[in-house]
Amino acid sequence: ASVLDLLAAVDITVGSVTATTVNLEAAGAINEAGADVGADITATTVTLTAGTGIGDVQRPEITAGQVTAETTGAGNIRFAMIGDANVDVTAANGAITVVSDANLTVDSAVSSTDSDANDISLTAAGDIVVDQINAGSTGDVFLDAGAAVNSADALALVVADVLDIEAVTGIGSVAQPFLTDVNTLDAGVTGVGDIFAMDVGDVIAKLEVFDGDIILGADGDVNVYSALISTDDDNNDVTIVSDNGDVTVRSINAGTQGDVEIEATNGAILDDGTTQKILGDELALTAATGVGDGLRALDTNVNALEAHVTGIGDLYVKNANTIDLLDVDTSDGLISVEAAGDIWASDVQTLTDDDANDIILKTTLGGDIIIGQILIGTQFDTITPYYHANSGDVELRATGIGAEIHQGAVGVMADDLLMVANAGIGTFGSINTAVNAIDATVNAT
Repeated sequence: ASVLDLLAAVDITVGSVTATTVNLEAAGAINEAGADVGADITATTVTLTAGTGIGDVQRPEITAGQVTAETTGAGNIRFAMIGDANVDVTAANGAITVVSDANLTVDSAVSSTDSDANDISLTAAGDIVVDQINAGSTGDVFLDAGAAVNSADALALVVADVLDIEAVTGIGSVAQPFLTDVNTLDAGVTGVGDIFAMDVGDVIAKLEVFDGDIILGADGDVNVYSALISTDDDNNDVTIVSDNGDVTVRSINAGTQGDVEIEATNGAILDDGTTQKILGDELALTAATGVGDGLRALDTNVNALEAHVTGIGDLYVKNANTIDLLDVDTSDGLISVEAAGDIWASDVQTLTDDDANDIILKTTLGGDIIIGQILIGTQFDTITPYYHANSGDVELRATGIGAEIHQGAVGVMADDLLMVANAGIGTFGSINTAVNAIDATVNAT
């Protein structure tokens, strides 16, 4: 085995070096001598230490299993790897750029001075496996892999302002989601593959896959600016989860066959107020403190809805077509659903009987309302309909030409029941009710 140790009081310019271990240290900069594409340094282990930059003028190409590069003063770090390698890079005050023609394992990449100019860019023709990357709270991180981007282990973490990831075959995995601490996550998978990511705080998400799932979790607030699955397939779903914050949605598109699941375990699911929608086949919502609000209902374009508000809070949803309310309930809050098509009210309940906890279902464009089970309280009672001290009301409005209200299965239990329809109420059978008062009008808009 051979060892090359070189210490320079000024700069080091590298032409061609071959040894088992190469250690280069310069008080100034380290650069390649020319612009050739072959390996300038060939070794098993390489350590580069410079005062004012590495490869800032001309980046060196390195063939080695392990490369450690560090600057002690202001200056950027740039080098290229030939073959699979592990890198450990620290810039005192500068940007970091590493390019590999194979697989790249990032043991550590740190820009020690937190600055918007001090970005970290890592590109590999194969996989990128990350242990620790830290660009501070204002620097950005760019990861571009010809295959997958994954975490080395459960403690791996990327810290940045904006994290931009481009991969071909996937980002993270079910067993090991890609862990981040960033303000914005902009991630895309261009081939067949999924995104599995988890942020430790609040995050703005811009996510896209060509053919796969999108799964994003966060400890804090999640602002879903966009989540898009390009291939419309029943197996391609979107899942967004916040453990301790709100989920605010601008745009989610899972196609007409993919499903969407959103959970705000200790917060609310909110609409950002734009005209963008949640597009999918079935939508599942779980929130602690509400879904939408009276000013901005959650805009959706789905075929079926399952939604649960587990704490005190209301639910407001506005759907762009016919919808089946498979299982919709609030623990203690109002329910309001509007649809530009039919509403199949299979199971809709406000579980706490209170005067403020009404259920309001409205169709437009001639959509019908088909009553399955609409309950104020927890149980429908056809034998002793006044046994329950119902306080909440139910309001059903089927508007537009030809709109009707039909009995489907169980019926309606409430204090007051208001029904307004354009063409008919109970046309195919009487509406089954356990209510204190009924106000019904036909031929109204």
